[in-house]
Amino acid sequence: MKRQAEIEKLLKINQKKYKMLGSGSDGFAIAIDMAGDGWMECIASWGKAWDHVSLKIRLKSEECRTPTWSEMCYAKALFFHPTEWAVQYHPAEKDQVNNHPNVLHIWKPNKGTIHRPPKEFV
Repeated sequence: MKRQAEIEKLLKINQKKYKMLGSGSDGFAIAIDMAGDGWMECIASWGKAWDHVSLKIRLKSEECRTPTWSEMCYAKALFFHPTEWAVQYHPAEKDQVNNHPNVLHIWKPNKGTIHRPPKEFV
């Protein structure tokens, strides 16, 4: 997973407006301008054995919506290195938690690899 300084550098290179919303020893929060349509609000962390990004889209009206597939792909490319596999989990119904509607998550274990299907299935 990329760290804050590397992500800020990429955003500056690509002339993307952004706002740092907070930071700590195991992560940070950032809002990235979505070409004037609103902000992609993200929390990136790497504590408790997991790299993790959560994100939602805050519209100009202050309403929030769930990110699209292309927005999730953008976040994956921004926060993770090209060689890293990361996933969006769909837990068993009994294990589902939804504390924040319209928020999706990308996960990767800090160590080891993610079990994955054969390349021709992906």
